[in-house]
Amino acid sequence: MNESMSTPLMAHQKRLIERWFSTSPSKAAMVWPAGAGAIGTLCAMVERLDKNWRTLVIADRQDIVQQFAHRQGTAGVQTCVIDRYTYRALESETGGASSSWNTSRVYALTSAMASQTDIASSLQRQAWDFLILIDTPNSTSKKILEDLSVNTKRVLWKLRPGTDPSTLDASIWDIDHLSVRDLMREQGVPEGEGPSVEIRIHESGYSEREYEISSLIEQLVTTTKGTSVERLAASMHTRWLSSPAALENGLRKLESDLRTEWPIWEASVEDVDGVDLPLEKDLTTRGDPALPLQIISNCLLQLDELQFDPKLNNLLEHLRKRDPEQSIAVFVRYRDTGVYLHAALEDEGIPSVLVHGAMPPQEIYSRMDRVLQEQGQVLVMTTAMLVGMDLRRVGEFVLYDAPASKAVMSQLLAKFHMFGRPQLRVTAIADRHTAAKTIELIEDAVQFAA
Repeated sequence: MNESMSTPLMAHQKRLIERWFSTSPSKAAMVWPAGAGAIGTLCAMVERLDKNWRTLVIADRQDIVQQFAHRQGTAGVQTCVIDRYTYRALESETGGASSSWNTSRVYALTSAMASQTDIASSLQRQAWDFLILIDTPNSTSKKILEDLSVNTKRVLWKLRPGTDPSTLDASIWDIDHLSVRDLMREQGVPEGEGPSVEIRIHESGYSEREYEISSLIEQLVTTTKGTSVERLAASMHTRWLSSPAALENGLRKLESDLRTEWPIWEASVEDVDGVDLPLEKDLTTRGDPALPLQIISNCLLQLDELQFDPKLNNLLEHLRKRDPEQSIAVFVRYRDTGVYLHAALEDEGIPSVLVHGAMPPQEIYSRMDRVLQEQGQVLVMTTAMLVGMDLRRVGEFVLYDAPASKAVMSQLLAKFHMFGRPQLRVTAIADRHTAAKTIELIEDAVQFAA
């Protein structure tokens, strides 16, 4: 099931590694489709480095950081994942002086964490032999390189699937571009037999009370604009589209921040595809919080009085009609939604497994073993499933929520190994407007998923 470090490298992976070590470019970029083994290639490169080399890995999302660190750990390469707690421990060991952290060969963190002022300062004062950027957008990558280039010998940037390689300056970057067609040709797949999906839609309607909740969310967003909770408030839209449970959890976080003069909520432990951006620490909540607090109270009351969830009912109806021997994967953006669905499936007597980002990789693998070994399981998953999962034996993919971006959608689809399998059935549970956007996202993303 796992993408084992002992898995033989494919031709394009070997070619990139040999090229990188033989030509020694100071800045190299790889533009590969999702599912082409980019993370495995990067890990293999780090394994071959001199043990005295210090490597810094900055990724766009936490699930990528976790995947990279787990694979390195499997290969015996000591890797330190930097969160706020770990950072404080590292600084305590060095006394905050100019000396480098010396607990690991490899340090990995998200770009959001690396951009925080104190952490950025610590990264800048150290010398790095190798900087790896994974799925970071152009603006973020440019800022990181400007801040760290003086202390970095070599850089390798793995761009998001679907990135146009012509946007890179070939005079600066040594570019390795691999298309889905190239990958098909390498694997002997006949022309015209590339990735294919069948998309089905289960539309969900809204009750009068649900429209009232949507209206309250709009009022909440309006009343918090220009404050330190603006971003968190704006996320209530996607939380509500996901589930009542995700919205309730978000409202209670927002309520807590509004009651705190200096909001202390810093980094969400939500799964990364549904993550709320950290608050800006130099802002206070301007104005009287009484109105947004009242709106939150009204919204929570409306949630308490909800008797029926049409979106959930559509999913349950769909799963009741499934082939009892066929396993199905259901994607959600928020862990709260995952817990909510898992409980509903248990009430219905539908065997299910929940995987989310708060679980350590070994627990994720253990639960995935159950899904792949026992027929008829329903896997409820967040982006945590991107940590080295192989879902080729799962017959249907249900999008209870649409992921936030084409890159994440491509990576999700790639886990079903689009080559060498029958057409993948993708079912979306959504309202009419969201369904149209989801279809467009799938059709765009499948072009960059192998």
